[in-house]
Amino acid sequence: MTEKARTVDSAAYEEQTDEEMLTEIRAARKAGTLRRGSLKVPRTPAAELAKQLAESEQGLAEATIPVTLRMPASMVASLKDQARRQGVRGYQTLMKRWIEERLTGEPVISARDVSNVLGQLHSAESALENLLK
Repeated sequence: MTEKARTVDSAAYEEQTDEEMLTEIRAARKAGTLRRGSLKVPRTPAAELAKQLAESEQGLAEATIPVTLRMPASMVASLKDQARRQGVRGYQTLMKRWIEERLTGEPVISARDVSNVLGQLHSAESALENLLK
């Protein structure tokens, strides 16, 4: 497929051939980057991700103040259930996310969630590289 055809509809899904995928993985391995489409995303070592996560959590802890809010017990119970279903550490964290999303109009993704997903991505990439050796 030509480059012109690839840029006509950016929303269309185009499947890579095995050879294209192998070439991309070899180039990423050699350059130390992950390539997704036309983006080059540098790999961040797991230790660096853990350090950044710890720093971001420390910054948040220093910038917060206690707030007292009276709510019906049934609402707190529902919040706790919702937090558990979403895998959030606690209902207050969930409340903070919802408030921030409402104020900014954008979804909030925690640094911990990003770190977990990137860790899984790195593990999957390493497993794929081992299979291709």
